[in-house]
Amino acid sequence: MIRYVYYGYGKKDKVGWGLLQDDDETVMEGTGDPWRGFVQDKFTTDLSDVRLFRPLAPGQIIEMDGPTMLIKAPARTYGPNDKISLPRRVRQMIAFGKLGIIIGKKANQLAAAQASDCILGYTGVLEFNARNLHKSEIGCVFGPGIATQLDPSGLNIQLWVNDQPRSNLKIQLDIAQIVSQASQQRVLAPGDVVLSVPLPLLKDDFQTGLLYPGDVVQLKIEKIGKLNVLCSQSK
Repeated sequence: MIRYVYYGYGKKDKVGWGLLQDDDETVMEGTGDPWRGFVQDKFTTDLSDVRLFRPLAPGQIIEMDGPTMLIKAPARTYGPNDKISLPRRVRQMIAFGKLGIIIGKKANQLAAAQASDCILGYTGVLEFNARNLHKSEIGCVFGPGIATQLDPSGLNIQLWVNDQPRSNLKIQLDIAQIVSQASQQRVLAPGDVVLSVPLPLLKDDFQTGLLYPGDVVQLKIEKIGKLNVLCSQSK
């Protein structure tokens, strides 16, 4: 398994890709990116000394609900440890935890047997929705990085709010079938993300409940990492 993170450090936030090490405390520096190739060097940086950014800005965010495709259009996308603002008109906000399947190369009309070759890796996703508005999507948070060379099926996934557990289950997905179905309806490009709830039979249950300013939401996915978000109030 390889875990890529996109990070910055220094006064001017020198930005680049690195490899999160097994200790979850250090980043191996290097050049390149996960899509075109990454070459690591011998230098490491303490994770506590850098700022993690969102690992991607997808051209398409697609959710598969069985054979049905939903095109997601959040107002904004965010990264690890960002603040997500509750618009003043929003009286009720909720977050759903999801697995993000990141596309590595063009995919169009693929059979399930071909789909795995087009997957770059996986990331955690927190989708924030408003309950009292017709256009409910407030934002999507991606991170903490991109995990490659692993099978997420069977991994533990948890949702926490203010250090209190809300949901805990095992990922049970047919990843190849999900990507195949998405490619039948849309042409997928490198950097696109296909979303899925971790257990389709419980698609409405893996969520935080109502959130308020000051709440801290955390999505934990075994081997992929922890994604933290602070809820704040718009000024």
